[in-house]
Amino acid sequence: MPSVNQIPRTVIADIEVLMATAAPARILLIGDGGTASAAEYQAQQAVLGVDILVERITAADWLQYLDNSTEYDFVLVTNVLEEIPKSQGMQLLAGIRDKLGTQFCVYYNPNTDSAENTWQLHDFLSLGLVRVNHYKWDSHNSALFRYSLSSYKRTPDWLNADNWANPELWGKYWW
Repeated sequence: MPSVNQIPRTVIADIEVLMATAAPARILLIGDGGTASAAEYQAQQAVLGVDILVERITAADWLQYLDNSTEYDFVLVTNVLEEIPKSQGMQLLAGIRDKLGTQFCVYYNPNTDSAENTWQLHDFLSLGLVRVNHYKWDSHNSALFRYSLSSYKRTPDWLNADNWANPELWGKYWW
């Protein structure tokens, strides 16, 4: 079984699927994981003649990157939320969502007993993320979350031209 800081193979496979589905041209890796997935995707796209830009920053440098005007097609955050205070983690994920990318994934692997740094499912959901998968081995739990602007909020059925201003009453009454 993997150690606490090591990313299990099942998580890597899920990340690779999400990355391939997103088909990004610019990838940003935050933290110490995801390098193998990004390299694999980069190699696959190189065979097709597509250049993929992959940038990597450490957990310590993420705050400087929020002021960056570059937008990435895919951002992967691994082993970062466990190392920084929860308030900074919320700021990081909100900054990625608002400024850096339209799609991102977060691998959360709690390795601390500190109550102030423990994330709950509702913390991720409040930022618009969706849980892709929950991983359990031995007595350890981790999860992979995803955010995509295109699927963040679906258009409701009632929001169409047929339902605006009661079309069956159009022209019958004047308010």
